[in-house]
Amino acid sequence: MFSGGLDEFFSTLKSGRPSIESCHWNERIGFLLPDPHDKWWVLTDDDSVRSLVTEEVTRTVISAGLPAIETHISDERLCEVWLTGKAPGLTTTERLVYLSVFLKAKNDVDDLRKVVQELRTVSQGKATESMAERHIQRLQSWKTNE
Repeated sequence: MFSGGLDEFFSTLKSGRPSIESCHWNERIGFLLPDPHDKWWVLTDDDSVRSLVTEEVTRTVISAGLPAIETHISDERLCEVWLTGKAPGLTTTERLVYLSVFLKAKNDVDDLRKVVQELRTVSQGKATESMAERHIQRLQSWKTNE
């Protein structure tokens, strides 16, 4: 999933569609199943492809993929999930940076303070420390539309 709200802050998407790498949420479908593990399908010939696509892949996308997309399709839903500490496809630092933007936009001062503190803690003494501090400074000066 690619967040338009985050892109407004970061201005990363120049034109066209976002790449997989620039998306703000992604998860392999196997990890959405009841027994989470990487899921691969083996295709041997044209008949197996038709059968697989019409049965197992379709069933898996409908039962696991679509509900996960629904859970993550809006900025508000992404924010809710990220507040739990979960963020498939992101590092902890990325989750905290993105989450801080959502919280600032919502004017959620209490959660924003906690997230900024956590961002400082996890980046302290690491290569991400200066980036985190620059982000926090930019966030503090950012005027939201609310």
